[in-house]
Amino acid sequence: MRNLHIAINKRLYLKNLHECDAESLFALVDHNREHLRVWLPWVDGNTHIEHSLEFIRIAQLQMERGLGPICGVFFDNELCGVCGFHPYDNLNHSITLGYWLAKSACGKGIATECTKTMVNFAFETLQVNKVCISAAIKNVASRRIPTKLMMVNDGINRDGEFLNGRYHDLVVYTLLKDEWQAIKSTVFK
Repeated sequence: MRNLHIAINKRLYLKNLHECDAESLFALVDHNREHLRVWLPWVDGNTHIEHSLEFIRIAQLQMERGLGPICGVFFDNELCGVCGFHPYDNLNHSITLGYWLAKSACGKGIATECTKTMVNFAFETLQVNKVCISAAIKNVASRRIPTKLMMVNDGINRDGEFLNGRYHDLVVYTLLKDEWQAIKSTVFK
């Protein structure tokens, strides 16, 4: 699977990133640095276009190995974020989903629609049994997404993330394949 393009609606789509996207990705991160660094530990280490290029290369390898895609989020044909998977745990048939958006793209339902699409992809294409999402307890906007998707709050991963010089507790949400099958016609349509 070298090229992945998933249309969500007329204005929104996901596609895997290529090396030619490195400049756009870095510019997006750089322009949104203060917005992103509040919740994402990798932002301060992403200081050159080469860092975005390396991220894209790792994402390409992950997808080529069948461990789940990491996609750029495009709204009105403009890159506005990333939504994708941490490498697939094929021993336990589970995968963790992450996402971030530029400040200008927040509050439009984009992250929810992208997450919904990627959850469907995980169960239908990757054939996982469990999808996980972790979000900092105080990251209310990010936590709202798995709640809307009826994911189960599995509890707290205490000190689950080191960010901005201190540890943060994460809320862990999961959805099992049989749960997804029971709600997909209403929640994941």
